[in-house]
Amino acid sequence: ETGKRPVKEHAAPPKPVLAFRIGVTGHRSSRLDPGQIERIDEQVRSVLEIASHSVEAARRRYDREYEDAAPIHYFVSALADGADTLAAKRALEAGWRLLSPLPFSAESYARDFSGEDRKEFEAMLEAADSVAELDGVRDSPLTEERAYLQAGLVTVDQSDVMIAIWDGEEARGVGGTAM
Repeated sequence: ETGKRPVKEHAAPPKPVLAFRIGVTGHRSSRLDPGQIERIDEQVRSVLEIASHSVEAARRRYDREYEDAAPIHYFVSALADGADTLAAKRALEAGWRLLSPLPFSAESYARDFSGEDRKEFEAMLEAADSVAELDGVRDSPLTEERAYLQAGLVTVDQSDVMIAIWDGEEARGVGGTAM
């Protein structure tokens, strides 16, 4: 005996838990038609429900490939007021874990919000499983637009599927929903 612990033999590496990520991009509150909010809300709920059922069905179908555990559902949102927040709230209500890439530090980004929107933003930050504060700066309109674009690109990169809540009009800046 050399004092070393015996190595356990494994037939295969451990199986991963199935995880699925949905991201959101969409317009700010000022660009959303108030008459469409209820319809958008229901569509987001429907997408989340269909995705949950589909991911569970995939876990059962490929049970030999995945750990025998409930799938993990992640929702990726930069938490801008409007579409991002509306969809993230529905995801949290449905039991999804929230991942939030922010274009700036949370303190700097919070300046984008006032009143009830700011309270909602802070509550969403508190509810998030993970918050990534990207290194965006606000020293010019161009660098600010680039920071929002970067948060959007991270959202897309970290998502398996995207929900786009778009009014059908041309983009009004770099990284807009229409892109």
